[in-house]
Amino acid sequence: MELRSKNPGYFMSEFVNMNKQHVRDHVTMMISTESIRLAGYVIDLFYTPMMDVAAKFELPTYVFFTSNCAFLGLMFHLETLKRVHNQDVTELKDSNNELEVPAFMNPVPAKSLAENDTVPPIYPVGPVLHLAKNKNEEEEEIQIMRWLDDQPLSSVLFLCFESMGSFEVDHVS
Repeated sequence: MELRSKNPGYFMSEFVNMNKQHVRDHVTMMISTESIRLAGYVIDLFYTPMMDVAAKFELPTYVFFTSNCAFLGLMFHLETLKRVHNQDVTELKDSNNELEVPAFMNPVPAKSLAENDTVPPIYPVGPVLHLAKNKNEEEEEIQIMRWLDDQPLSSVLFLCFESMGSFEVDHVS
């Protein structure tokens, strides 16, 4: 077994590439029956190799990125510094300059970043809501919102680690 086959990213990439032809065939079938007008692809970050399939049909591709726009902007910016400006971002780690990052409201320490024009348009979507609620969920939501409304302005911090993290009670109380 090769070492790289143990890498989860490698497995995901291979899985997506193995299924490109199946997706291409299915889309071809959908288009040929004229039962549907395909306007574009919406893909998860892990499925960006499918952009090749969308390009074959001359369709736009939108990446559903499940993080905030500032983080996405930061990632684009770092990539631009590396590829467009040939900037080794590790060289900025000791800089005291403050730089403007397109997706950030305030300047940030240069221990990363700078302006660029290569970022594609970003369309914020969300929040993604589960709207079907039972009576208990509605009451719980009302209680949570009342509690939040009763707190002093800027006194509540929302921390989200998706499904990968947690805090001990004494860290958040």
